[in-house]
Amino acid sequence: MIACVGRTLRLSLAVAFVSGLGFVSTSAQAFIDETLVCADPNSVVGNFDDSDNWADFNAVSNCNKICKSYTKKCKTAVKNNFSCINKSLSGNFELEKKAFCDTLSDKTEKKSCKQGLNDDEKAAKDANKADKEANIALCEAIEPDCTAECELPPL
Repeated sequence: MIACVGRTLRLSLAVAFVSGLGFVSTSAQAFIDETLVCADPNSVVGNFDDSDNWADFNAVSNCNKICKSYTKKCKTAVKNNFSCINKSLSGNFELEKKAFCDTLSDKTEKKSCKQGLNDDEKAAKDANKADKEANIALCEAIEPDCTAECELPPL
């Protein structure tokens, strides 16, 4: 899960940065772990990628429509989850800027600190966006498999 990897990488960078400034590195541990606030991205798609659900759809005349709607709901759930992760990342970076940068008295150091964290935030959000797109593609792959179930005789 890239959200965890991105968080670990970002935390490692923050700890290294903070250690370099002479702060206590354990303070970076106090920030919110987005994996505790938002769902595991893999579990979101996994909730939809279940052929047992699709087998139930083939008993109704509008099976193909249901598969299409099901796929759309999967994509919406993925987008909502990744929005949650992005908001959590924003909150964490805001806290890091306040904790590590705003306390600096030298304006050049403060600006450099904030720029470094802004760059880290952009990288984390870019990775999150790439993961979102990959998970949306997984949702889109559900529809053909689901509609194939529509062609089978009802159970």
